Amino acid sequence: MQIFYYQRRDRQPNFGDELNCWLWQRLIPTWINESSDQTTAFVGLGTLINNALPQRLSQFHHAILFTTGVGYEAPLRKIPDSWRIYAVRGPRSADQLGLPADLAITDGALLLRHCYMPHQIKQYPAAFMPHVHHANFAAPLFQQACDQLGWQYIDPRSPVDTVIQQIDQSDLLIAEAMHGAIAADALRVPWISVVTSPRILTFKWHDWCESVGLTYRPHYFSVPGAYPSFARGLRSTIKSGQHRWGCVKTRLGNLRKIKEDKDLQKNKGSVVFLRNQLDMLKQLPPQLSDDALANQLLERLDQRLQQLCRDLETHDIQRPTSTGAK
Repeated sequence: MQIFYYQRRDRQPNFGDELNCWLWQRLIPTWINESSDQTTAFVGLGTLINNALPQRLSQFHHAILFTTGVGYEAPLRKIPDSWRIYAVRGPRSADQLGLPADLAITDGALLLRHCYMPHQIKQYPAAFMPHVHHANFAAPLFQQACDQLGWQYIDPRSPVDTVIQQIDQSDLLIAEAMHGAIAADALRVPWISVVTSPRILTFKWHDWCESVGLTYRPHYFSVPGAYPSFARGLRSTIKSGQHRWGCVKTRLGNLRKIKEDKDLQKNKGSVVFLRNQLDMLKQLPPQLSDDALANQLLERLDQRLQQLCRDLETHDIQRPTSTGAK
């Protein structure tokens, strides 16, 4: 099989996408042969299921989808007969595709537990990992703010091994990158979700969070002046006027909001402004899925992966998924 995953137009690597090669080559190396088998696509981690995916997979005779998520672009109208879906990211993906509920397990990044042993000693009280789109524009600002706080800045463009190790070294992860949060949850590192521009797709976050028994409750803060106007464009269901960018948004009444006084206005767009926002976020209660549920989901993923390998051995992958998209 050939691994199919999203690659950015600017060719910048992104942790959630690059995790595909890292993970599947460790878990099912026998079946991953990029050079000789061009007939079957293995579609794993990513928000890839939409109406454009059949065309993107047109060079392959068959496609295997394993824990992939729905999102971006127009919804898929019909599941092609050449596809075999073993699992999707969460209940929202299954519902949109008209699939049985038992195919909604969780994101396959949970399987990194089989490939990495967490360390007990932590080196940082917290870490911040932005979305790759925002890292392209504000990485130096993020790095400086984290340095001043004594935190770890995790660049989603770094090698997969580096990102996993950095998450593991932290007591807490503040994540805008969803696969950062997923990896943290898999490694039992508490996390807080944040949004710094309206580009973040909320559907995929809701889909994954619901799969692990959590509610997506992001906190919003601004990085004034750091992103160009085209980088602040809408790509999700968040509307530009829906949130007050420039202060941390939270349902907790006991958290002091940033005051828009003269000193703050002077520091707006600076490292100090970002540092203060990050520092306040650390006071919020983090999220982490239930241990027992995470173990159950891991077992279900293992079972589906074993079924996939059995089907590959018996050449049974040509049997299509039984139901189609809505």
